Order: sequence, then structure tokens, then C-alpha cells
Amino acid sequence: MSEPFAKPRTLLLLTNQELWPGIICTRHFRPEKIILLHGNTPAASKEPAVRLQKFLLKSGLVDKCELLELPDDDFVGIQQRLDTASIPEPLAVGFNGATKLMAVACFDWARQRSKQACYLETDGQLRRFDFSGGKLEATFDTTDSSSCDALKPVEVIKSHVHRSALLTAGHTLTLRPEAKTLEERSFFDSIISKRKAGPYPLLLRDGNPVYKKHSQEGEHLELCTAACLLRLGVKSVQRGIELRPRNSINSGEAHTEIDLAFLWGNRMWVVECKDRESIHRKFQVSEQEIHQIAGPRGFEVIGLVAKAISPSAKQVIRSRVVAARECGGALAQVIYVTKSEPDPNLAEFAASWGVHLVLKARLFDGLASALHSIPLPSEKA
Repeated sequence: MSEPFAKPRTLLLLTNQELWPGIICTRHFRPEKIILLHGNTPAASKEPAVRLQKFLLKSGLVDKCELLELPDDDFVGIQQRLDTASIPEPLAVGFNGATKLMAVACFDWARQRSKQACYLETDGQLRRFDFSGGKLEATFDTTDSSSCDALKPVEVIKSHVHRSALLTAGHTLTLRPEAKTLEERSFFDSIISKRKAGPYPLLLRDGNPVYKKHSQEGEHLELCTAACLLRLGVKSVQRGIELRPRNSINSGEAHTEIDLAFLWGNRMWVVECKDRESIHRKFQVSEQEIHQIAGPRGFEVIGLVAKAISPSAKQVIRSRVVAARECGGALAQVIYVTKSEPDPNLAEFAASWGVHLVLKARLFDGLASALHSIPLPSEKA
């Protein structure tokens, strides 16, 4: 690997729906100024650029961030627009986003004007091109695979969603300081043991203690999973995120509920925890009301009804993959945590969708395996 190129003062980034290249390049170069280049197509280019601008500024990743519109289908016009823009130098052009024509035009502009250009590969390798010496010098940088892991998952989701809107941000889960010093096996044993207090004494919810007496049905597995993820090195876990249709008349109704979300390896991860749900919770009725409505065999009958109307595991997995990609881009990951051993057919289906299946009985080891299944740039260098 050759010596690093000159650090760009200004970073020009072509934008589209895939925002991670822009975020990672911003973290890598730490420029004084970002200029987001976009076309005039709202959904495909302009709106993502606006969302990325808000995210970069709110997250404090850069102090100055501007938008610059380029013609979608005019090769020469794109280069002329760049020539007339006031851009502090030295500069570099990131050409991951927008259309192929815009990317080629911007790369060619950098070549003709003796500037730098860069392209982020999906494995985290940053390809760099320097034309300042009158000829092409090419090299690569290895990006920090955890440079974005401390960002807030909710803010990343807000920057990505375009068909949906955030209805409920949920709660941020972190570890108590004393929990970080526990040995891994002792940590896990204290969580799953029925004789111990479980995950509650280990966690903070929005900075406050989590008490078992205030817990809700169905959250135990989610908290156990969150605690294990945090002990494995995840910075924070967001629990209870709800999305609604962006243009829905009934804006108060969620269409997607995300159990857990977090950032790891510069990617968004979505976790679905499949715990047994009681009839009371599913139908929001008491045991006495069930007996009054359905008689002595009420529980059995309503249980069969509940099973019939519940989505299958395959439907849940498919829906979570769709949600993860909207919330975190094409490389978003999904973990499906279940209490029961999945049948081979379900395991094969999950693998075909790139979903990590984790059993509660092997929660800590299963989550660790999922997190470390992502190849890091340093492993490929």
C-alpha cells in the first residue's frame, strides 16, 4: 500500500438511496466541508441528499454540509456545473451514488482537473485515485470497521427511511458500568438463570435503572438479547422502534415494529426476538373475559385461533429483512432469536435471506458468531 494521499479539505459526494458510503467516507476523511451532489429526481437523489445532510450535521460528523444539484442526463453540463461551483481545495470526489452517467462524469472531471476521487467497496476498502501529478496514482485505504458504531441507531434509521416515517423511537439500552467488568460466562449465566435476577440489574434504559417489577410481557428475551449484545461490544441498543407509512391518513398506526436495532461493523442490525406470546397479550383480554366469551374451553379455542392468524416464522423473517434494508440500506443485517430449535426448512429459508438464526439456549455464542460473520476491511487488506 502506498503512502496516503493528501487529505481533502472538501469532500464531494454523489448521493442516492444508499447513504452508508457517504457516512463512512465522512468519518474516514473528516473534511472541513461536505458537498452533496444530487440530480433533480426527488425520490432517487434529491430527497436522500437532504436526509443525509440533516444526519451529518445533527450527528456532528461535519460542520459544513451543502447541496449541489447537477443535471441528471447531461455529461458536459455536469462538469460545467462543477467548474462554476465555489469549492475549497484540496478536494476529493466520492462517486458511489447517483446515476452511472453522473458518476462517470464526476470521475472524468476529477481526472481532467487533476483532482482526487474515491470509491467505497462493499467490504469497506476505499479505492483512491489521484490525478494531481498529471498521471493516475491509485491506492486504497482500509477504513475503520467500527467508525460509525457509536452513532445513534434511531438517527441512522431516520436518515434512511423514505417509504416510512418514524412513529416511536423506543428506548436506548446500555450496560451499567459494573456489568462491563463481569466475565462473559458469568454474565451470560446470570441472565438465563431462573434463580437470578436476569438482565434487569445489568441494564440502563435511557440512562435509568431497569426494574423487573415494571417489565412488560414479552420483553424478557429482548432484554436478554440486548444485554448480551452490549457485553459483546455493541455501543447501544435501541428497543421498541415503530414505523408508520409516510403518507398514511392514520399517522398514529404502526406498520412495522422493530424489537431491537443497533450498529456494528458500520452496518445497521435489526433483531427479531420470537418469544411465546400469551393469549391475554395477543387479544388484550383477561382470563376471566376469555371464560365469559368462550366458555370452559375458551383458552384452547382461542389458542387455536391465535395460531391460525399469527404470521409464520418465514413471513416474519421476510418482513424483517425488508424493514432492515429500508432502515439501514442494502447491507443491513437481521438476527432472528428464537426459544425453540428451528426445523431444517426454516433454517434453510433464513440462510437464503442472509438472516442469522440464534437460539436462546446458545444466545451469547450465537450472537457472537453473527457479529463476527461480517468480514472486516482489515481482514482483507
